[in-house]
Amino acid sequence: EIQTSCAEFCSVCEKKVYPLEKVETGGKLFHKQCFRCLQCNCILRMETYTLNNGKLYCIPHFKQLFIAKGNYEEGCWSRSTQTQVEQQEQQ
Repeated sequence: EIQTSCAEFCSVCEKKVYPLEKVETGGKLFHKQCFRCLQCNCILRMETYTLNNGKLYCIPHFKQLFIAKGNYEEGCWSRSTQTQVEQQEQQ
């Protein structure tokens, strides 16, 4: 009998994720090709994403959807997301 308890599955497509194609953040696993912005569908990198309520966004769309609407100070995102956004702005 094959054991599948050690298998790791992508949070988006639910298929098995192999080590060379794995992206892990927020306790979730993704294929590199599944690690995309929910709004524009661009492939994200570790330095260009935010995770808000379990959903992935690129920094420009995160700013457009949440910060511009006034949710910036309401705690809709974590301190680590705020730090990522601030670091991106400094570059």
